[in-house]
Amino acid sequence: MENLYCETCQAQRTSGKFCWHCGLRLTQAKTYCRSCGSEVEDPSDRFCRECGARADWEVRPIAARTMPTVAELERILNSEPETPVHINDDGSISPMSAC
Repeated sequence: MENLYCETCQAQRTSGKFCWHCGLRLTQAKTYCRSCGSEVEDPSDRFCRECGARADWEVRPIAARTMPTVAELERILNSEPETPVHINDDGSISPMSAC
């Protein structure tokens, strides 16, 4: 079952592409225990399976990957050919530092 979240009005749904409340596009989200921070597999659980705390869940949108900007790509393309690059988790590009 997919967990969807509206970043504008915080409505939560398991299906659909748009928020039933405000009409904006829904994003994928994960549910976490506020007590220990572990991911909650079943939001209908009454207690956290990891720490035993009473259900107090937090829904957070999954960060969307962003494409590198034109300026970042030009900087990398114009750099020395021997310069290795690293693609970061957020999709940005940075030169790898020499060890």
